[in-house]
Parts: sequence; structure tokens; C-alpha cells
Amino acid sequence: MYILSLFCRAAEFVDRLEKFVTQKGKWNHHAVKKLAKRALKYRNESFTFVLVPRVDATNNVDERALRPGVLQRKIWVCFRTKKGAKNRAIMMSVIE
Repeated sequence: MYILSLFCRAAEFVDRLEKFVTQKGKWNHHAVKKLAKRALKYRNESFTFVLVPRVDATNNVDERALRPGVLQRKIWVCFRTKKGAKNRAIMMSVIE
């Protein structure tokens, strides 16, 4: 019952979002039009975290997991060539 309630609320919000972003003539600035178009395109995928409890609302956990590799890439010299980058990718995939 709880999941059904969440689904209904998410569907209502998606409907409201769709009505809001499709208002003709409301968006004059290019960046706002682009954002409205993107919101409309990904309206269903945007609320997966509401319907699936194990999906986080942000990608913060994933970004934190990638951070050590990004820092190493900035510090180490081995990424100056394609071969060095490929070798590092292989090492990281084996380690993880």
C-alpha cells in the first residue's frame, strides 16, 4: 500500500511538472527553455528514488567512490599517454 501511495504521489508530481514546463510562451531565456525541455524529457526517470527505496536521491555516494581515482589521476604522471591511462584503468578494475 505504501509503494502504491508513493507511486501515485510521484505520478501526480510528474503531471504537475509536465503542465508547468509545457506552458507556451512562458520561457523566454534560452537556458530556462533548455532546462524545461530536459525536465520534460527525463520526467519519469527523475523520480526513481521515490519509488525504489535503495536508490539514493543523489549520486553523492558514487562520486565519493570515484574521488580517490580522480585525485590520483591529477597527481600521478602516468596518465600523460593513452597507454598509461589504459594501464591505470586496468589496475583500478583489478583493485576494485
